[in-house]
Amino acid sequence: MFIFTGLPPEEHIHVIVKSPPNVQVKKSLKSVPIKRKQNAQSSSSKKRSKKAIVINSYTEDHDDNDDKIDKENKSFSKLNELEYQERVLALKERKIALREREADIRIME
Repeated sequence: MFIFTGLPPEEHIHVIVKSPPNVQVKKSLKSVPIKRKQNAQSSSSKKRSKKAIVINSYTEDHDDNDDKIDKENKSFSKLNELEYQERVLALKERKIALREREADIRIME
């Protein structure tokens, strides 16, 4: 059996030579090219496209901006908390004032 090489493994040709028992056969390994259509896209399809990966790295300026934003958010939340506490205290003062008026009205009756 001969295997003609020089081609991809999928296209190897296997040739079996049968000879009469009394005849010597000279064996040689010649590669026989096979004509095959070359697809214009086959060579380009084997090439892999390269994808660019962009990694955004944080700079010190960006970190400083984040710190400033965090500080602003904290101060804003503290301000909101203080305003809320002021409203709660104002409501308690109004309730106390209303109770005092009700008590004065009962005394007058």
